[in-house]
Amino acid sequence: MKFSSRQELAAPPAHVFRALTDFDRFEDLARGRGVEVTRSPATDPGPGMGVTIRGVYRGRQRSLRSEIVVFEPDQALGLDAQTRGLDCQARVTLAETASRSTRMIVGLDLRPASFSGRVLLQSLKLGKSALARRFDTRVAQLARLLEARCAEISADADRPDRRPEASARS
Repeated sequence: MKFSSRQELAAPPAHVFRALTDFDRFEDLARGRGVEVTRSPATDPGPGMGVTIRGVYRGRQRSLRSEIVVFEPDQALGLDAQTRGLDCQARVTLAETASRSTRMIVGLDLRPASFSGRVLLQSLKLGKSALARRFDTRVAQLARLLEARCAEISADADRPDRRPEASARS
């Protein structure tokens, strides 16, 4: 089952990609909601970096393992993930528009990895239009979160004490 959504962000692709790959911030947000997040290897984001997420969702303990498979700075980020019965592929593509903003296209592909996954996907297909609306809403929320983070990045870049050349002169 596939979902796709596109959003326009009032920030350049470089800032959006930087905010999108700020995994420390996303981990802090998840931990604030009681989710356990483990990164392996615990390095800067890049191809091969994995994340395991564990937490209670709808009254049951859930676990998700993901790995970055596409990492093209300022252009694309791709994750492959596995959870009980499902394989997931998430792709985020960034493109600069004529107005120097960014068009973010988010795609999610869910595939069964077991019989129980197949049964789950069949039941989800019955409510696909409602799930697509919820997916669009969540991607719009992510876009607003990224825009706010991009504003912080721009403000930090404009501060003289935060510029790399200012610290190099010291």
